[in-house]
Amino acid sequence: MLLLIFSLMIIERVSMVYSQDTSSGIGSIPEGQTWYICSKGATNFIDYSMRMVETSQDPTPGFGTNVIGNHPKQFNTVGLLTMVANYTNIRALVDPSRPIVLFREELSCNVEPVKECSKSTNPPLSIQDILCLAIMNPNSNITKFTASISFDQNASKPILTIPPPIDDNPSNTNNSPSSSPTKSTPYIDPTETHSFFVNIANRSKIIDPGYLLLLGSFISIILT
Repeated sequence: MLLLIFSLMIIERVSMVYSQDTSSGIGSIPEGQTWYICSKGATNFIDYSMRMVETSQDPTPGFGTNVIGNHPKQFNTVGLLTMVANYTNIRALVDPSRPIVLFREELSCNVEPVKECSKSTNPPLSIQDILCLAIMNPNSNITKFTASISFDQNASKPILTIPPPIDDNPSNTNNSPSSSPTKSTPYIDPTETHSFFVNIANRSKIIDPGYLLLLGSFISIILT
């Protein structure tokens, strides 16, 4: 009986993990382009944090989508613009014909470029839709950022991990014989910042459907 209960708990936890809609990682946006990510299904919730970073670390594979779209307005300050809207309006945002775009102003940081922005629906929106977060780069160079997003009211957004900065002077300029090598500070790979179960949700290949079928057969044997 205890084994049966434990097996059912595992199946329930795996099912719950697959239903979570969270993401995090590093993105890289070329000059004038737009990056966006959308919810897996209709939702009335979004909680996100974004921070501009200078790092040599590569963007997280599969994290969001980059599109050329329309070049954002030029500003005198360095930073990024964020916008939350439904999928239809995010696609309109990058439409060369520049149609009118409706977005959630209270969930966006698009008045002027910012180096970080955190917004959340509190309370949740009155209607459900495919929600998207867009990040636009008005700068004259490639700009990287780290972001953490949850489209699930019952799932906290993953930890926002700050990658190591670019080392402008990697060589040791201290020529003193008594100097000892400097140990680099370890950092957390942003692709590994989720909890174990959230990692599984973002890497569906880890759990083979055949495994779940085998587990179900095992439980059936126990019941008989």
